[in-house]
Amino acid sequence: MLKYMMQAKKGGFMKREINKLMRANNFVLIRSKKHNVWEKVGYGLRMSTSSTPSDRNALYSIKRDIRKINRTIGIEGINYG
Repeated sequence: MLKYMMQAKKGGFMKREINKLMRANNFVLIRSKKHNVWEKVGYGLRMSTSSTPSDRNALYSIKRDIRKINRTIGIEGINYG
């Protein structure tokens, strides 16, 4: 039971971190099912993230994707909120 509760907390933490990171970089959640689809405000560029991120590597890959989108529109780096 305790192990299940720890996993639930961990998943919630990752979701909060992803939401905070996306909002700090001007992304808006378009829809949420098996994947969350985010759109960059004012540019119409979209990216998707997993609804249930599994580990820290998911957060790193999301940061990488944000960096790629920002480079496309001429913004250097990312905001960490």
